[in-house]
Amino acid sequence: MILDGYVLDVGKFFDTHPGGKFSLEHNIGRDISKFFHGGYTLEFTQKLHTYKHSSDARRLANKLIVARLDNPS
Repeated sequence: MILDGYVLDVGKFFDTHPGGKFSLEHNIGRDISKFFHGGYTLEFTQKLHTYKHSSDARRLANKLIVARLDNPS
């Protein structure tokens, strides 16, 4: 996954992600920045709301970084 121009290896995080495996599995190879920062949800329903991750989640994401993209666009 890509988050803010960094490549994350989330393989070991599938079973412990608080939002479940679904959100991770369906975003492999994609830029997840808009989801991570609360801009979008995976589906539009009245029950799902955008979610902005905590600073703890950001610290965890930083530990999953395996590379930086030279040109993230």
